[in-house]
Amino acid sequence: MAESVAKVLRAGGNAAIGAHGEVPGMGDHFELQMYASAMTPAEALYMATMGGARFTGLDRFVGSLERGKLADLIVLNADPLQDIRNSLKMQYVMKDGILYDAETLDEIWPQAIAFAPVPWTRTEDLGPRLRPLEYWDEIQTSK
Repeated sequence: MAESVAKVLRAGGNAAIGAHGEVPGMGDHFELQMYASAMTPAEALYMATMGGARFTGLDRFVGSLERGKLADLIVLNADPLQDIRNSLKMQYVMKDGILYDAETLDEIWPQAIAFAPVPWTRTEDLGPRLRPLEYWDEIQTSK
């Protein structure tokens, strides 16, 4: 599939990513990595940004960082052009003009506001059948 999409892009066609929400937040990164197996990281990033904007007819308004366009953005700790998996190495996220710490979701700008506790981080809120995320990591590493 990735090879076919790469051919379409290189022939002047359009393509976009779309993970359908099965793995919210991560699915797009996984799909980006899959497509980068058959194209350059720059081509895959273009498809994930401008490709999606063109596909929806919104490329005049979103899809790239240009004066007059709307833009949510991610600040990375490593260059995804060197390794597409670096798209997962996020430091900050800006959405609707608010800057967040990518790891904690604490608001950083325009004012510092800590992100409220969420149920999946509080063991006492999980109930008897549920386990915190770290529980599953411990099981995997103890085998």
